[in-house]
Amino acid sequence: MPPKVSIVLPTYNGAQRLRRSIESCLSQTCEDIELIIVDDGSTDETPAILSSYSTPRLSWVRHTANQGLPAALNAGFARAAAPFLTWNSDDNFYAPHAAARMLEFLEAAPQYGFVYCDFYSFKEDAVDVLHHERLEDQPRFEVGNSVGPCFLYRREVMERVGEYDRETILAEDYDYWIRISKQFR
Repeated sequence: MPPKVSIVLPTYNGAQRLRRSIESCLSQTCEDIELIIVDDGSTDETPAILSSYSTPRLSWVRHTANQGLPAALNAGFARAAAPFLTWNSDDNFYAPHAAARMLEFLEAAPQYGFVYCDFYSFKEDAVDVLHHERLEDQPRFEVGNSVGPCFLYRREVMERVGEYDRETILAEDYDYWIRISKQFR
């Protein structure tokens, strides 16, 4: 069965947290996902961690040198097969129902191209102490990047908006959300 959701997970020297992030993606209640990991030239144990997985839902590509997050995202999405797309960082972990709930919303509301949701934040030394981050229903991009790390969008969005801009390092997501907002609800 083809996947419904493609999750791209770019990583660069993220071995310390990578397994937990991978497991959070593979443990989604929405089981028809594919996980595409882009190792962006890591020099730590990342390649060994990736080699330890043998599920057909996970594939990975390795850049020989670090090219930056926008390039890693573009490489991952070039391989994505699903009609719904998202990405996750190696230091972020999905709640088990995250993909399913966002997918349910987009499938029920075809007038929307993009959905994002509240999330929990934590400190590196206390990952079990969570703080609920509530987001506004409508992003206020004139104020800042108000989307957060948990989102999903239709393939049509990527096809019309294009790739992540390689020149917007550290603002690649903010730039992308603004470009989406000009064409989609």
